[in-house]
Amino acid sequence: MKYRHQGGFTLIEVLVTLVVIAIGVSLIGLNVFGANQQLKLDNAMQSFVKRLQLAQEESVLMNRQMGFSVAMEVGKPGAKIVWYSLALQDDGLWAWRPADADVFKPARLDVLNVTEFIVDGLPVDTLEIREPRNPEVFNGTSISLAKGILPQVFVFASGELSSFMLRVALEDTLDEIQTHRVEGNLLGQIRWLKPGEDGSEFGD
Repeated sequence: MKYRHQGGFTLIEVLVTLVVIAIGVSLIGLNVFGANQQLKLDNAMQSFVKRLQLAQEESVLMNRQMGFSVAMEVGKPGAKIVWYSLALQDDGLWAWRPADADVFKPARLDVLNVTEFIVDGLPVDTLEIREPRNPEVFNGTSISLAKGILPQVFVFASGELSSFMLRVALEDTLDEIQTHRVEGNLLGQIRWLKPGEDGSEFGD
């Protein structure tokens, strides 16, 4: 007597199929998540560059200095960017204060991981807790003695900048190939180099 093969799947075949489907779905999810994170990083960098350009324009038009600082706080995701402006206060004293315009409000960029920050040729510790300068010396009686916390990068009233290089990547990413780089020089030129882009000098 011959037995005819019954149609359908064995339990093993069903389990293997489910595992394959689960792996495929997870890979698709990771790709979509990665793409979304890269898009967030692109948007964050574009927003930062536009604000820097706006700070240049405002510094020239208002004839005042501005600047920004970058901080990575322990226990908090991403990086915090604070914009500063130098102004004469109501008490007649000069002081550095966080910029009051809404567009320059401090922003925490959760996706952003600072991998390198160099200002005037020296590395900057973004985890350092920054304090106001000695108030007994920097009492606000002149611009050079302005009170408050100095920005790490200055935007001068001439439109010039402190020479800087800010390299960032996605949070928890160590892949140098995927880093973005924003640079500024003493002539006030700014450039944003995305992953895969490179350049040796401004004006290439």
